[in-house]
Amino acid sequence: MADSILSVMLQANSNFTINWKGNQDMYRMPKTAKVLAELWEIEQEPWFKERMQKELQKELQKEMEKGLRATIDILRDLGQKDDDIKATIMDKYNLSDTEVQKYF
Repeated sequence: MADSILSVMLQANSNFTINWKGNQDMYRMPKTAKVLAELWEIEQEPWFKERMQKELQKELQKEMEKGLRATIDILRDLGQKDDDIKATIMDKYNLSDTEVQKYF
């Protein structure tokens, strides 16, 4: 959770920094400018980009799993059989029976 918040915060700061870059008003606020410059530098580091990419992949995976579980619940509510649901998910997402089983 903290990493997600950090990621959003850094993205917002990055956008803010880009808009300020080269703006002379930035230098009238030395503490803010220094923090923003440090954040900008950190965001450009390969290790930081790699970490943020991994965090994004984790979040996307969680959301996909949540979506699949909700879809399964909806299909069950509509009277679809688990075997039919599994077969369709395996086909559409290229998952094995073992991988699909964790959603049921």
